[in-house]
Amino acid sequence: MKLSQKYKNQLKVAHEVAANYWGQDITQLEKALSSITVLNRTGSKMVCLLPEIGTYPQSICKIYFSGQGFQNELWGYQAAQSFKPIENISVPPVIKFFPEKNAIISEKRTLRDSRFDILKCRKKNQTINWKNVGQWLKKFHDSQVNSVPNEQFLREKFDRIYQHLGKYGALFSADETRSLKQVISSAQSFIGNNTQEWVLSHGDFGLGNIKTSGSMTHIIDFENVTMTPRDYEATKFLSGIQSTVYFLYRHNRYESFSQDFLKGYETTIEPNPLNKFFYILTKIDMIAKYSEHITTPGLHINKILYTSLRNRLIASLSDWLEHIEDQIVFSFPLV
Repeated sequence: MKLSQKYKNQLKVAHEVAANYWGQDITQLEKALSSITVLNRTGSKMVCLLPEIGTYPQSICKIYFSGQGFQNELWGYQAAQSFKPIENISVPPVIKFFPEKNAIISEKRTLRDSRFDILKCRKKNQTINWKNVGQWLKKFHDSQVNSVPNEQFLREKFDRIYQHLGKYGALFSADETRSLKQVISSAQSFIGNNTQEWVLSHGDFGLGNIKTSGSMTHIIDFENVTMTPRDYEATKFLSGIQSTVYFLYRHNRYESFSQDFLKGYETTIEPNPLNKFFYILTKIDMIAKYSEHITTPGLHINKILYTSLRNRLIASLSDWLEHIEDQIVFSFPLV
């Protein structure tokens, strides 16, 4: 397969980082460099597996070619190391940062997807202590706190929900659409009239970035670290998995899971206008994702599953909107 010039240029940087890491002349490393495996690549990032060479074990090399990914990763790792470790919760150890190349070398570890843990029927058989995960997230958030609004964060969130409504608004009735827009408007007013506590957030805190290795739980990938309102990440995390296949027809298991997480964080999620906005944004993000899966070529059975999940999600959101004026339906258990 013929490699593009952009790919060749990125691979050249990976070779330079590897040679620097191994402390050897790049011209003497032809065999080792040819053994580098590209695990993932985008226009702005490349992730490689570096081979074992001499006393250097296999390791993961992540290089950013544009954007703020490297700076965010550095910011996130520094924050994660700034507080006393939580029992059995960690981040993958970084061996070395190369700021001049926007590169990170970290230990190679075999990590297991946290979704497998959630699917276990008996809680005593689960590896992850979700109370500890909630405690870790609070410590991470507390590592940097201020009251300065992140205007870019707010702008992106409001822009995205209006884009979703423009594309998927037909899935809701006229009354439901009016209620959704009222939630958005109320959140904007709430922000303008109330000072928020802004905290350092992971930026993509979800099951996909929570992994296990033996008895340890690892929080990975800090490239989207940013400042957000205090409740944003917990709200997004819990509301995001509430309507997934992992808790389909298992409401009691979701209640137990979310209670453990919130107890660890030592919080409740109040149904204020901003948190309601984050709630509906997360749900509509999921509706958009399921809609894309339905229209993407693939197995028919997958389309049936995503259609079912989307329909259940729309129905639950419609019910939530119907009771919103009474403020009696806010789909989070309170500690």
